[in-house]
Amino acid sequence: MSVSPPFVLLPAELLEECFRPLTFQDTRSVVFVCRVFADVGRLLLYRKIVLRSDQRHVEHTISLLIRDPTLAVKITHATLITVPPLPLEGSPWIRPDFFAHSVNLRSLELQGFPFSRPDDQGIFNTVLRTRCLKLARFTYRPGVVRFPDSGFELAGLKCVTWQSSLELKLMPIMAASSSSLTNISFEGMVIHKTGQPYDFFLQHHFPNLLSLQLGSLIQTNIPLRTNTLITQFILRHNGIQHLSLGRQRSNDMFFQFDETLLALDSLSCLQSFEGFPENVAVLARREVASLYQITALSIFCQTALEDPLTEIWRMFEIVKTQNTPKKHLKVQHIRLHFDVHFTHRMPSNSTQLTHLRLMDAFADMCPLVTTLHGRLLPMGADAFQKMFQMYEHLTVISLPIQSFLLLPHTPLKFFEPVAATCRKLRCVVARKPPYTDLKYTIHTLVRGDQGVLVAVDVRTTRDISAELDALHMPSHIFYH
Repeated sequence: MSVSPPFVLLPAELLEECFRPLTFQDTRSVVFVCRVFADVGRLLLYRKIVLRSDQRHVEHTISLLIRDPTLAVKITHATLITVPPLPLEGSPWIRPDFFAHSVNLRSLELQGFPFSRPDDQGIFNTVLRTRCLKLARFTYRPGVVRFPDSGFELAGLKCVTWQSSLELKLMPIMAASSSSLTNISFEGMVIHKTGQPYDFFLQHHFPNLLSLQLGSLIQTNIPLRTNTLITQFILRHNGIQHLSLGRQRSNDMFFQFDETLLALDSLSCLQSFEGFPENVAVLARREVASLYQITALSIFCQTALEDPLTEIWRMFEIVKTQNTPKKHLKVQHIRLHFDVHFTHRMPSNSTQLTHLRLMDAFADMCPLVTTLHGRLLPMGADAFQKMFQMYEHLTVISLPIQSFLLLPHTPLKFFEPVAATCRKLRCVVARKPPYTDLKYTIHTLVRGDQGVLVAVDVRTTRDISAELDALHMPSHIFYH
């Protein structure tokens, strides 16, 4: 690769801006091919780091970043993963002052806590509080080393994500950042019992809270009290724009609103909702005005054949028949989680028909949908067209890669029927299975002057987040 001298002589800041739009893989390739850009490329390569305790040569990467502050200062996002086997007692796999020069660190994710000794935990916490003043996002997922019982506090955070487990020691962080937090998210299943951490959390107030994901309820000793407490907590934060009441159900237990506390003007700022048909039914029955203003909706449906789908159809009926002039939702981005199991068995026609009826009903309730993220069984071209025939404004479809098992090697014929029906459709995403290193497949529909499909461009990517802005798809809609 030849490089003209004037380009090489550009200031490092300008070269960095030139390469900034490249993906991690592309930046790495440029550095390998042209050593002239090695210095600038390294500054970009270490913006986002993932360090895992059992990685080969991880100690060399750590040593490099500690020795060279010009690299450490560029780190904006860091993930530390602690897994067995662990080093001998007293010798952590990473130094507790590792982030001493990372003054631009904005996001930190810990999978397992990297330090078991109180002294190391204290140094780590002090460095984060005194050196990483731009740190705004903290994510914790349980691992082999437990989170400290006390003393780990971070002030000034805006976003906290907590992978729920029996290890729920988040209150010191929540309390220290209570005035600045805008996003709180519990991932996975949660237990709500009197006197336990989740109960204390519901007693706090976060004046700037905009996004709240409560997690999925797995156990509670007093369900009615739980529903009352979470409703009171939600209503105390009337600025919430995105609300999630869960993504999974266990033994038919789930978070539900206390209907007696809801009023017409409740949740007046709500723009996005995630939950179950029963939740939407309660909001509609209480004629909560913001339900008819939300632009993003995620619904988790129980669609096994033995399930009569009573609650889903009741939701449709309540939304349509309430004493309000608005009979439809303004939802533009919808996520529908149907109970689909991708196995070696071919699904029956009745399952496909159930999904078709549900898709038509959702289209009737939400006629303005532009992006749809769902789970559907494998389909041929004609069945694919029928599944989306009522979504006239649809521009983006996202389905698991298993839904495209019947897609031929030449996708043009497959997408022709749906492109003729959905005249605005321009992109179909085949999502990779979760927890795999496979790639997302993006099918871009190319239309002629009359809107007729003339070609389908196919590309793959491992990082779908870079595509979200271009697809105008909310990130909280787009997950597995």
